[in-house]
Parts: sequence; C-alpha cells; structure tokens
Amino acid sequence: MLIAESFEREASNHKGGDMARTSIMQNAIEAYRRIPNTKEKVDKLHRKLMSWQKKTRDEMQSFKSEIDITEFVHQVLKDVKGKDLDEIIRYLVISPKILSIDDLRTQVKKNAKNSPILYLVQGEIVNDDGKTLGRRPSPLSNDPEEVERAMKMEMHRTAELHRSSMVNVTIDTVRKYILRNFPLRQDMFLPIVQHSPFVPDGREEIYALGLYYGLIGKFIESTTLLVLQIENSIRDIFENQDIIVTSIDQYGVQKDFELNHLLYMDEANNLFGNDVVFELQGLLVENTSNNIRNAIAHGLLRQESFKSNNSIYLWWLVLKLILIPIYNIQAQEEMDRTNQKQQEDAQWEKV
Repeated sequence: MLIAESFEREASNHKGGDMARTSIMQNAIEAYRRIPNTKEKVDKLHRKLMSWQKKTRDEMQSFKSEIDITEFVHQVLKDVKGKDLDEIIRYLVISPKILSIDDLRTQVKKNAKNSPILYLVQGEIVNDDGKTLGRRPSPLSNDPEEVERAMKMEMHRTAELHRSSMVNVTIDTVRKYILRNFPLRQDMFLPIVQHSPFVPDGREEIYALGLYYGLIGKFIESTTLLVLQIENSIRDIFENQDIIVTSIDQYGVQKDFELNHLLYMDEANNLFGNDVVFELQGLLVENTSNNIRNAIAHGLLRQESFKSNNSIYLWWLVLKLILIPIYNIQAQEEMDRTNQKQQEDAQWEKV
C-alpha cells in the first residue's frame, strides 16, 4: 500500500508535464491492482489518468527528415506519359514493390547497427488521445520471444516508412495524373471487380465505389467502404479452399473468425504469401502499428486520419489484390496461346 500511495502522490505533485506524470500514475494503478479491495481506488485513478492523457497531445513532438523526391516523381510521370488508362493502372499496380519480410528484417538489423541508441530505449506506443496501446519490448532481453516481438515491431515501423515513400513517389503521383488527364465515371471499376477472384458475389458495387472514391481523393468514403470488405473477401477465399473460418461452441453456435484471427492463420501465408500478409497485419490489425480495421470498426479515426498516407496506401493495396489475379490469368492465357501457336507451327514444319 505504501508503494502505491507513494506513486500516487508523486504523480499528483509532479510538475514536469502531463506525459511524465501519466507514466507515474500508471505505476500507481498497477501497484493498487495488486492490493485486494482497491477497485474503486483504481477506477478513480484511471479516470484521472485518461484526463491527463488527453492533454499529452500538446507535449508530443514530431521529428521530420526531408528527402527530395522530385527526380523520382519526374521519372514516374515520364513512365506514364502517353499511355492509355488501362496501361497506367497496370503500371500503378505493378510498379510499387512491397518490401519482403527478409528485406525488412535485414533493414532493421542494419538500422540498429548504425543507430543502436534508437533501439535500446524502451518506450510506449500511444494513440491520438494519449492512451497507451503497447510498449516497445527490449531487444536486449534474455527472453527470445521478447526479442522477436521487438524485431517485429520495428519491422512494422520500417514497413510503414516504406509505404509512405511508395505513396509519395508513385501511388499518389499516378493517382493525381489520372485525375488530371482522364474522364472518370463512378462505375468505371465495375467491369474489373466483376472478374476478380478477390471480390465475392454481391460485393462488386461496394468495391467499385470504394476504388472510385479513392481515385478521386475521397478517402473517408473509400477507406470506410473497403477496409471491412477485405475481411469478408479473405474469409470467402478461405471458404472456397475448404478452410474452416468459424468457431463452434458446445451449443453448436458458430461465430465467424475476425480479421485479427484470419491473418494469423497459416493458410493466409499459403494463399497470399508471407510478404502481403505481413503488410496486411501491420496496416489493418496490429495494435502497435496502423490498425486501421479496428480503428474503423470502433469509430476511433479522426477525420484527418482518413487523409493520411495509410488510407491512400490501403486503396492501392486493395486495387492490387483485385487486379493481380486478373493479370495472372491474362498472362497464363497469353502463354497458352503462344504455346499452342508454336505447336501448330512445328506440325506444319514436319509436313
């Protein structure tokens, strides 16, 4: 009890700012929780903690490192100039490259070697309201699982930086080029989604609208429409592969697996590849990363958050997931036609 009270007094009397005293108050709450019959006290301190956390936004500092991307943007514009819309969309889907898990792990190790102090400091991950979402594990821990968690967290952070680079250099550059140079219709994506294995029956108009809204820059509408449809698409693809996507309790009541579960099933890696799945995990459901799916589902995103690089990237990733299977089918059909022609030519030569 004395330790808990000491933490509480220190937090209440601390003059060093709200960020510092919220950390101390968390220690007080944790200490009281270990003491029987202190729920009322814990709830009182928790309410005080949340009021302080809302004020910490004013104390947070951002650090920027500016990179001149003009040359890269000019190259992208040169690449798409003179192409028709179908060619530009193909370029948009194929040109930006997702970093592989191996590359991310290598990059994190390289960064840690070059700037070790950044990876030795344990810290908290907080949301816009100052609430603690998670804590950065120590990479120096004796626990291998904790070290791997630290590695995964840094890999997700590195992936987010790469996503921002992809958006700024290629994705948003091409999107705006299309806006400036082509007439657009609200139903322009409907023929595409109707032929994509990623889009289940009965969801075509939702996907087509989501893609259109993203193309014209309405990312509140685009993100809201698309993010929850991804979950249904993955579940539908699993079911088509005879993969169980529901739990069943002792009374026979079934419950669909949510995206938080689906993306961590081994079958997800088998169907979509490890790199795409890791990207989806960080973007949509990882609590200490972007976590867009859960933020949308619980109404946690502020309106300015919908206009971020994450929303633009999500729109692009959905477009990629829809179109890549179509491109693969087209490539296979072209290969079959070429092989057939070669066989026919060979027969004529024998004659």
